[in-house]
Amino acid sequence: MQTWAKRGIQTALVTGGLMMLGTGIASADDTIHPDTPPSALDASVKVPVRIDNNAIGTPLGDRHLPSVNRDVTVAPGSVAKKLPLAKAAADDNDVLRGNKVVGNVVAPVKVTGNAVAVLGDASVADESQQHVTNTQDVETDGSGSGLAGNVVNLAYGLPIDVSGNAVAAGGTATTLNSSSQSATADGDITTSGDRGAVSGNVVAAQGATPVQVVGNSASLAGVATAISDASSDATAGGTIETSGEDGALVGNAAGAPVALPVRVSGDSASLGGVADSLSSATTTAQAGDEQPDIYGVPAYIETDGSGGGTLSGNAVAPAVSGPAAVDCDSANLGGNTGSLCETTTDAAAGGGTRTFGDDSVLSGAIGAAPVAMPAQVQSNCGTLGGTCETDHTNTVTSDAGGDGYTRGHDSVLGGTTVTTPVTGPVDACGNVAGGGGMADAVCNNTSTSEAGGNTGTTGDDSVGGGNNGSVPVAIPVEGLGNAGGAIGDAETEVIENKVSSAGGGNNSNDDAAVAGANLVTVPVAGPVQVFGNGAGAVANTETEMDGVSSVTAGGPSQSKGTLGTLSGNIGQAPVAVPTQVFGVGAHGVGNGVQTATNTTDSTAGGDAVTDGTDGNLAGNLVTAPVASTAQVFGSAVAAGGDSLSVADNATQTTAGGSGTTSGEFGNISGNIVGAQALPVAQGFGDAVSGVAGDATGVATSTTVGQSGGDLTTNGDHGSLSGNLVDVPAAALVQPHGDAVSAIGAQALGVSDNVTTGSVGGTSQTSGEDGQLNGIDLTAPVGVDAPIYDVPVEVLAEAVAQGTHFSDVAVGEQDPMALALPKAGVLEATQVPALPSLGSMSKLPVGSTARTDVPNPFAELFTSTLSGHNVTDTLPMNTVKPRSADPVTDVLGNLFAEAPLGVTPGQTPLDGVSGMVPAQGAHGLANGAAGLVTLSPALPRTAAPVMPGLDAVPGLDNVEGAFAGNLVQTPSVDRLPVQTPALSGLDTASALPTAAAPSLADTQSRLTNLVG
Repeated sequence: MQTWAKRGIQTALVTGGLMMLGTGIASADDTIHPDTPPSALDASVKVPVRIDNNAIGTPLGDRHLPSVNRDVTVAPGSVAKKLPLAKAAADDNDVLRGNKVVGNVVAPVKVTGNAVAVLGDASVADESQQHVTNTQDVETDGSGSGLAGNVVNLAYGLPIDVSGNAVAAGGTATTLNSSSQSATADGDITTSGDRGAVSGNVVAAQGATPVQVVGNSASLAGVATAISDASSDATAGGTIETSGEDGALVGNAAGAPVALPVRVSGDSASLGGVADSLSSATTTAQAGDEQPDIYGVPAYIETDGSGGGTLSGNAVAPAVSGPAAVDCDSANLGGNTGSLCETTTDAAAGGGTRTFGDDSVLSGAIGAAPVAMPAQVQSNCGTLGGTCETDHTNTVTSDAGGDGYTRGHDSVLGGTTVTTPVTGPVDACGNVAGGGGMADAVCNNTSTSEAGGNTGTTGDDSVGGGNNGSVPVAIPVEGLGNAGGAIGDAETEVIENKVSSAGGGNNSNDDAAVAGANLVTVPVAGPVQVFGNGAGAVANTETEMDGVSSVTAGGPSQSKGTLGTLSGNIGQAPVAVPTQVFGVGAHGVGNGVQTATNTTDSTAGGDAVTDGTDGNLAGNLVTAPVASTAQVFGSAVAAGGDSLSVADNATQTTAGGSGTTSGEFGNISGNIVGAQALPVAQGFGDAVSGVAGDATGVATSTTVGQSGGDLTTNGDHGSLSGNLVDVPAAALVQPHGDAVSAIGAQALGVSDNVTTGSVGGTSQTSGEDGQLNGIDLTAPVGVDAPIYDVPVEVLAEAVAQGTHFSDVAVGEQDPMALALPKAGVLEATQVPALPSLGSMSKLPVGSTARTDVPNPFAELFTSTLSGHNVTDTLPMNTVKPRSADPVTDVLGNLFAEAPLGVTPGQTPLDGVSGMVPAQGAHGLANGAAGLVTLSPALPRTAAPVMPGLDAVPGLDNVEGAFAGNLVQTPSVDRLPVQTPALSGLDTASALPTAAAPSLADTQSRLTNLVG
């Protein structure tokens, strides 16, 4: 943090904190453990309220507000018990027949340790805790009865903590806060509807939503300092167990767990004042629980609709996990703000599902829609005419749902599963905007989210049993480490590690079924991300981003339709499309440096295996995987300023896999239809400059794509079976390493591209002793259309240096059947013939070193600019040593000394005197820091000054910008990426469940942190 922010926090800790010790310490602790089991109609809402140790400062002095210590209990159930029907239910002959409506809500409220200053001073030291527990198990039984043993249950844990906030209006507000709070409203549900009618059904809503508003500061022409260490925990509900054997409309279960922490912590805002926040917040939420089922597999819902059931034993399990958080953001108008934060969140909703639908009708089905979607706005910084700083370390885990297993043997439409798991983390982290001021952000984000899991069902000897439908979606949506400036400075530094998964493998097996064990799945995997980009107008911006993303949707598919009719068929359309824009800069009358490293693995679906042996319309497979990329990175645009973009990209995109089936001895069975696609669209390492601008884009890219795989079947001894039709298609569109410059500008585009992979694979079938069997029709289509190493210059200087290597197999073709020249349909040294450009006829037809090619615009401008032949001064695609161009100076006019047509496998700078690749065969393989190192032949101390970028702090010479690597982001005097672990504020140890740490310990730890 800047000096003013650090000193402000030190003052609050050392001086203000000691003064606050005399103002009092508030402590509240409530524990409620009722043992009485709930009656048929029972609901309780418990709201313990604690308001204590809050202060308001006025011109008349510092005043503590009145305290409130009250338990508010609302019990609608107590009124219901007085009704005649409820009284009769207490008799042995229960007129309610074991049906129960139960509510269990625990919502403690704590408002402590807040300071508000209005034209005066207010200071508070607070240490408080509040823990409330209410456990209610629900047990009933509707076996052998009609309309009996049903349960409607609400369990809700809602702790609300508003503590350690400071607000100042024309005064000084300071708070030092240590807080812990928990709310538990749990309990398992057990019932049964065996041999009954409309019995043993369960509808349960379970919510765990801790709310925290802690450690925030706000100032209006005042000074506000908030120092807070807070934890909050919420637990709601438990497992659900029922049964619906040999009944009608019995044993069905619906559980709706929601684990959604809501947190606003460590934020600072100011209007013409000063606001600082130092905050540590830990939040945990669990809705629903798991226990081992009869096979030892963890399950949240367990039921059974087998043994002659009708519409029984079905399970529905939507689940939602968060959190929703706004942490460590800073904004001001004509003031100064700073936030230093550490947050940890763990949210889990629901779990696995187990049921059965054997020997039943429309029973044993599973419908699951788990959603794991943490939404976080963290460590963003915006200022208008002031200064803001943020530094945040965040860890979040979000889980929803789990595995689902059922069975539909000998059933009619039994054992069906339909799942739509979704994980879509939404993050805005480390973004900065500076207008007439300075904005600086550091964000370290670690995120893991998982929705759903594997699904399995079987449908032997059934009619329409054991079918499976799945649409898993994993699409993180993020904006990270972007910077924008207008008449100001904006800097950001972000590190992220993200893992997101939705769904898993699907298994649907069948023997001798009719319309059974069919499987349809459409998994979709992202991510969608915009990170590490910079834009400025009359401003300086700097971004540094290191992102790692692993995104998975769905998994392998397995089915079987042997001896069946219209069974065991699979239809799948997995799609993996990482969509990203990173390390891109656009600047006018200003300077910008963008450095981004991206590692992304996007996977959708997997192998598909089925079997239609001796079946009718069985075991057929339709597979249409799409593995794609849509990316723009490492490119720069500049006018009247400098923009330097550096990006290193490693992307793997995978959709589907191999497909295997058989139609042996079958009729219209074991056929495969494949439409496998690998479209790759990427633009990188390009530079565009105009009107006295310097633009440099440097990028390396390693892309691996795999769509589908081998297809194998067999139609021996069958009829219209074992046929295979496949159209694998790949299209690589990758403009990179190009440069466009006009009107007294400079552009340098450098790229190194390696693209490998495969779409489809071998196809194999057989058709012995049958009719129209074993036909193999494949039509591979592949186009590699690179556009790279192309300079375009108009009264300016443009240098393009790109290398391109691709090895993508399409079906059984390797390499592609159609590979266009490196500029699409034109060589890099060719341009289309234009009527007014007679000099174009002088260009060679073949591939020629660009140093031997005359400027194509020479005659055009010679004829139009009177008395001045601009070709005398225009560069002929060579770089001349000029002290005003830092990149040219570092390269030392060596592009002209080495051939620019680099062969595949070389780095863009291989052969350039005085430089060697840092790591890897293609440079930049390990990030921007390992791009290119300077050899001893070019001493770093001899590097010239970089003009136009000296306004960026720390970028006053090439030593700062290029020491040890060509385009390393300059160091700046600010907080490091690795935010201190808030020593002593480790929430795992600092805030035990039963008691909060002492005020003295908290103050000592905070003093050590900022000292």
